[in-house]
Order: sequence, then structure tokens, then C-alpha cells
Amino acid sequence: MKPFAAWLLGMVLVPFVALAQAPATNLNTITAVEVRGGTVTITGTQKANFTTFTMTDPPRLVIDISEATFSGVSDEIQVGNGTVTGIRTASYGSEASSIARVLIGYEREVEADIQATGNQLIVSVAGGAGPAVAQAQGAEQPHPGGRWGWMDGVQRGSWAAVTGMAPEGAVC
Repeated sequence: MKPFAAWLLGMVLVPFVALAQAPATNLNTITAVEVRGGTVTITGTQKANFTTFTMTDPPRLVIDISEATFSGVSDEIQVGNGTVTGIRTASYGSEASSIARVLIGYEREVEADIQATGNQLIVSVAGGAGPAVAQAQGAEQPHPGGRWGWMDGVQRGSWAAVTGMAPEGAVC
């Protein structure tokens, strides 16, 4: 009787253990954030499920992409093209609650238009900027508003103060 009970217990529990180990969702992987003039393109592996909000002083647009993570995307992109001052990215949460945040800093208050096209989000600014393209990470150029431009007065380590969130692994 004991071998039968062990077999029966194994047959009942094994499927539940396998289900518990299966990933809850298929996350959207954000693979690129690119800037051309006044347009920011965010590319992922799936159609983005997102929410946005704006912040002022300095002007920023925040895009939270649900069930998403970043892969190969820089934490910071310095731009300074007359419209977009810079971009910051951060991930927080885990599994199904994972959120990929893209924060776009602007020189002035702007009207942004966000279009979801396939696996891309295209953020355009009415009146746009010149033909500037985001500079490569590590290529520093002076910015009229200081090195951080849209983050003047904010210490480099205080990401939570600027975005309202702490980067992954940070202790606040």
C-alpha cells in the first residue's frame, strides 16, 4: 500500500511543481532607445502596454512599459539637441509586475505625441528639433544647462528624487 500511496502522491504533485516553475508571462524585452531630432523611438520584442505621465521643473515625459525589461539599452543617453536633453532608463519589479521606465528630459515644455507601431513606441514632439542624433555613451559634450542639463541641482546618485522611483537593487 505504501508504494502505491507514494506513486499516487508523486503523480498528483509533479504537475503542480512543474506549473509553479513555469514563467508567469512572456516579458517584452526593450532592445533599443534611439533619438533623432525631436523623435524618440523605443523598440521591444512585443507590442508595448504602457502608461505615461509628465513632470515639470525640469520638463520630463515618463513612459512606463508594463511586463517589460531592458536588454542592451544604456541607463543614460545624453542628447542636448535643443529639444531633448537626455534619456534615462530603469527597470523595477519582477516577472509579471516588471516595469521598464523611460524618462525623456526636454529643454522646455513640449507637446508629445506617442504612437504605438508594431513593436515600437514613437514619441514625437510638435515642432521637433534639428537633425541631431543622440551621442554615443561616454562621448561627453558640454550642455548649456550644465553637464546634466535637465537634472541641474540634482545629485547624480539621487535618481529616486528625479523619477520617483529607485533603480533596481537600490536601497532608499
